[in-house]
Amino acid sequence: IISTFITQRPAYATSHILNKFALPGTLTLFLGIDPPSSGRIRLTSITIDSAWSGTYFLTVPIPLTAVPAPGYVFAGWSDPDLPQEPSVTIDPGGNYGVIARFTPAAGGIVINEINYNSAPDFDPEDWVEFQNSSAQPIDMSGWEFKDEDDAHVFTFPTASVLPAGGYLVLCGNQTLFTARFPGVTNYVGNMPFGLSGSGELLRLYDASGVLVDWLIYDDEPPWPPEPDGQGPTLELIDASADNALAENWAASIAPRPSSCSCYFSMDAR
Repeated sequence: IISTFITQRPAYATSHILNKFALPGTLTLFLGIDPPSSGRIRLTSITIDSAWSGTYFLTVPIPLTAVPAPGYVFAGWSDPDLPQEPSVTIDPGGNYGVIARFTPAAGGIVINEINYNSAPDFDPEDWVEFQNSSAQPIDMSGWEFKDEDDAHVFTFPTASVLPAGGYLVLCGNQTLFTARFPGVTNYVGNMPFGLSGSGELLRLYDASGVLVDWLIYDDEPPWPPEPDGQGPTLELIDASADNALAENWAASIAPRPSSCSCYFSMDAR
């Protein structure tokens, strides 16, 4: 009896939901990853990392987020009508399938440190640091950095080179930044927009418009809250780790160049 109940229950539960909310019906959603093992897709309450299908309700929007595996970057969705961004919301009118495509990361460049809300007594304004974990220098001339607003764009100037194994800082205010960090020479600016103190989407595109790296940081657990105005920055623990995951970030702990008891880290060279 129990076995029969479990087998038949999903169809009854689906029918109850359709009736309760006056929904027109269901659809089958098909998802895939290309190439295999290059990433995963988050949707509603689950994450899939291979070919998958499931039942969803018509007229109920479905959020999808493509998450690249370490060493890969998001390259787009197979449906050309979708925004070619990692996070999208779909509302198909019937059975629907889409594939998240990933490509090997260009030179291993990652967003590895974020200063989104400085301490009041030590304020170089917002800045973002990029790390090149490859063995070759990478010319970032013409690359673009954006937050979640497509109108907020910084285009890297000519001769913006990220050395092999090195760092490049994009600062919001070069004057304030160099005054606080006179020893840092590999930087560009001025970034024409600020970073949200409550977290947001950050994106890095190469000169061809390919999304190289992205993440959505936050100022609440599981993200460390200390970078939100308390002195530390938000720092990636390991450049090879998936920087889209909160557990791979920490508040910086190295003492900053100040007599203040707050802490700060500046790895840029």
